[in-house]
Amino acid sequence: NTLGYDVLCSKEGTIVADTRLGNFDNCYKAVEDCDLFLGIIRPYTGSGKKGGKSVTFQEFETARKYNKPAWYIVDKRVQWASELCRSLVLRNKPLNMSQWITGMLSTYRKMAVRKEKKLPKVLDIFGPDNSRRFSEECFEMEKFVNQKDEYLPSDGKIINNWMQYCGNLLEMKTWIKTNFGNYEMIDSIVNEA
Repeated sequence: NTLGYDVLCSKEGTIVADTRLGNFDNCYKAVEDCDLFLGIIRPYTGSGKKGGKSVTFQEFETARKYNKPAWYIVDKRVQWASELCRSLVLRNKPLNMSQWITGMLSTYRKMAVRKEKKLPKVLDIFGPDNSRRFSEECFEMEKFVNQKDEYLPSDGKIINNWMQYCGNLLEMKTWIKTNFGNYEMIDSIVNEA
């Protein structure tokens, strides 16, 4: 909000809560009403699901449905895990991505504890929370944004959006400030939409 935008975010309490609508529908309405859409893909999705998908994923779909100018920030852990899993799948090794990644992270943490300071960068990459598991949905969301596989538009026309991988909060803030601080570009995008 320091850049002067009115940010619509349910977690921050800035979405109008129409009591005639449910929580999900209020979120979809906010996406429909916005001028610009910024989505964030982390290794974990929220607990709210409807029809097998998180509200976050459905907000991404709503932004696409209404052809909103969209930018997406993707946690680099998702990128790394996604690329690693794709390479294993290409070698015909069946796996449940979520369980495999969770087990692998646990192994790295145990190695780091045993060897103490030998693997500090590994711990920095994966974060301190041992209890969290990668959500398989984060990989689906990345494919959706990348318009890969089943998410390629049926007419073959690629939807314009931008996806940026960020490894930490400072990278995210820098990228947001660089792009959303360019008011001339943002005004021209909004006026074209």
